[in-house]
Amino acid sequence: MTTFAAPQKVMEVVGSRPDGFIQTFGEEVMKESHHIQERRLPGRVRTHQDLEWGQLLFHVTQAAVPEGLDAADHGRGSAGTVLPARGITSLPSRNPFRRAPRIAEARRSMVRQPPPGFRPVPGEWYRYLDYMDGQLRELLTNYGEIAGIWFDGWWDRPKADWRLHKTYKMIHDLQPQTLICCNHHVLPFPGEDYQAFEKDLPGENTAGFNKDARIGDLPLEYCDTISKSWGYDANEKDFKTVEYLIQRMVKAAGRNCNFVLNVGPKPDGTIQDEFVERFAKIGEWMKANGETIHGTRGGPIPPRPWGVSTQKGDRVFVHVLDWPYAELALPLADRKVTRIRSFRGGKEIPFRQSELGVLVTIPDEVREKVDTILVIEGEK
Repeated sequence: MTTFAAPQKVMEVVGSRPDGFIQTFGEEVMKESHHIQERRLPGRVRTHQDLEWGQLLFHVTQAAVPEGLDAADHGRGSAGTVLPARGITSLPSRNPFRRAPRIAEARRSMVRQPPPGFRPVPGEWYRYLDYMDGQLRELLTNYGEIAGIWFDGWWDRPKADWRLHKTYKMIHDLQPQTLICCNHHVLPFPGEDYQAFEKDLPGENTAGFNKDARIGDLPLEYCDTISKSWGYDANEKDFKTVEYLIQRMVKAAGRNCNFVLNVGPKPDGTIQDEFVERFAKIGEWMKANGETIHGTRGGPIPPRPWGVSTQKGDRVFVHVLDWPYAELALPLADRKVTRIRSFRGGKEIPFRQSELGVLVTIPDEVREKVDTILVIEGEK
C-alpha cells in the first residue's frame, strides 16, 4: 500500500505561511516525498512517479486555491508548477532535458514570467527526443485509437534538429489515421496532416508569430484565445467580444480554414463565467446561422476587407461584416446569378449583373450587427 503524508504537510505549509509558499513548497514536498512509494509498471515512460505525484499535485491545487495561488501542470519536463501572484517554482522532474529552476532568483524577480536563463540550453538533446518518442509510443500503443497529435511548435529551440521525419513516421506506423499538426509557424513538413496558424488567420501576421509562415497545400486551422492568455489568468480582464469572435470564425470559414477557440480552465477545473457566456452566445448565433458555416468551403469570392464568402453545393453565402454602404460589388463574372436573398428572413435582394460581376443593393432592414448574410443562387 502507498502511504501519503505529503498532502497534509503541503496543507500546513500553504495554510500557515502563504507569503512564504514559494521558498518552502519545494523543500517541504521533497522532505515528505519518501512517504510516496514509487510504483513502476513495466514499459511505462513517465516524467514523475506514477499516480502518487498526480495525487500530490491535486492536493497542492486544492490547498493553493483558497490562498489565491494558481497550480498547474505545465509539462515540458516539470512534474508540476505552482504560480503564486509573485514568483515561480517547480517540482523536480525526471525529464533528461529538464528545467533547472533557480527558486531564489525567481522569487526576487517578483514576476510571473521566468527570468532570463530560467530554461538552460545545455542538455542531452537526442536523449530527450528518444524520451519524447517513447512517451508518444506509449500513448499510441496503450490507449486505443488516437485521433490527432498536436505539437506546440519548436519556439524554444527553432534551429535544433527535431528529427520530425522519424517521429512522424513512428506515429503513422503505429496509427495511420492519427492526424499530425505542428505549430511551428513555417511551411508544413512531410508527414504533417494540417497546418496551424496561431492568433492569426492564414496570411496574417498581426501577432508577430507568423512572419515566416506561408500557406501550404494542407487543410488549414486557425487557433485563438478568448482573453490574451492561453492559460487561466485570475487577473485577466481584457476579453474579446462575442461579435469579434464570431467574425473571426466567419473569416476563418471564408478562408477554407477550421477555427479552434481555446479555453484555459481555472485551477479547480471549471471554466470561468466570461468564457461560458461567450460560448453560449456563439452557440445561439450558430443555431440561427450555422448552415452558412458548417460543412462549407471557402466561396468563389476571395476574402475582402468587408467580409468573406462560403459555399455549400450550388449556394454561395456572402458574409458582409463591415460595409456601411448600400451597394456592394461582387466579383462573380463567371457565374450566372438567378436569385439573391437574405439568409435570415428570405427577403429578395435587388441586384444587377454585367460582364464585370454583380452589383448588390443591401436594404437597411436586412442588415445584421455581426454578419449580414446573403444567399446567392445560380450556376457557373
